[in-house]
Amino acid sequence: MCKSLLSAFVVATLPLTFTTACAVDLSVEERAREKQGTVRPVQVDLCNAPLGDKWGFIDGQGIWVIPAVFDSADDFSEGLARVSLGGRYGYVDRAGKIVIEPQFKQAWPFREGRARVVGDAWGMRLIDRNGAFVSEQLFDVADEFSEGLAFAAVDQKWGYVDAEGEWAIDARYRGAGQFSEGLAFVFTEERKWGAIDRDGVLVIEPAFDSVDGGFQHGLAAVAVAKGPLHPVMNVTWGYIDVEGKFVVPPTFSRAQPFGEQLAAVAVEGQWGLIDRTGQWVRAPEFDYIGRWNEGIAEVWKNELSGYIDSEGTIIVPPEYRRVGLWKNGYGCLYEEKAMIYVNRTGRPFWRGRLP
Repeated sequence: MCKSLLSAFVVATLPLTFTTACAVDLSVEERAREKQGTVRPVQVDLCNAPLGDKWGFIDGQGIWVIPAVFDSADDFSEGLARVSLGGRYGYVDRAGKIVIEPQFKQAWPFREGRARVVGDAWGMRLIDRNGAFVSEQLFDVADEFSEGLAFAAVDQKWGYVDAEGEWAIDARYRGAGQFSEGLAFVFTEERKWGAIDRDGVLVIEPAFDSVDGGFQHGLAAVAVAKGPLHPVMNVTWGYIDVEGKFVVPPTFSRAQPFGEQLAAVAVEGQWGLIDRTGQWVRAPEFDYIGRWNEGIAEVWKNELSGYIDSEGTIIVPPEYRRVGLWKNGYGCLYEEKAMIYVNRTGRPFWRGRLP
């Protein structure tokens, strides 16, 4: 199917009845509360959703906006969403128009105006929002952009490239992490993690055996070994400031990056939440708490999952087989053969059958 015909088909109107997906209505009580202004507006971006064995996009009310004509579809990022047709990946805009033809063997979401793709030739490359390659550089692997730079690897060495695909910090490390709050963790020849600034200057000496994410709100989760054997598996976690000094001592068996005020940590296999001083805000009671995204994280208990917010409030009880990463204002709950989308209040707004 040619691009013009396909684009016209994508924005066509779907029939009004569906057998495998539906919007979930507000209750009478919820509608009354919204009318009275006691329920704050909830902003939800367009959501990828299945219909039969195809994928399209719905809005925050569960109404189809872009018909389900794609073999797969991802969430929108910076106004574009990755979709696939016939085993090739491209991108559509919020009107459902294909703006970058499906031509890549693999592709990733746009971040800061750039996306990583893999074509028929070996290696990752960077494209702009028009689908044009920004340079001839091929990478063994590359990450998404953060604060203007992305870590990338060639010949098993890691460095950082700019938006033009040029090396801003030479590939000389054994490992690397994203820039956050002006700093990035790097894994050095000494097999320790330290942090560099945007000029590649080492500002925190390599002294840590593991790290998780980067700096968030001035603190970063790092680990130190308890003994010489298998240091990555035999570590305790705490939090350092931008000078590399421990603010929360390394006493936890696992730790996640901080949200605005709270961080998820584990002790003896149970997860809870601490504040910036290391004091418990929610005692360990969960099997797992994931990373914050938009102030919400997945939470697991008794092999079931839900969502918790950055104030420690459960917004969706852990009662589902699994949940998706919270993003674009909504979360996804999975049952045995169905998926349910919920907004930030925890209210479902769409339910569909899995392909």
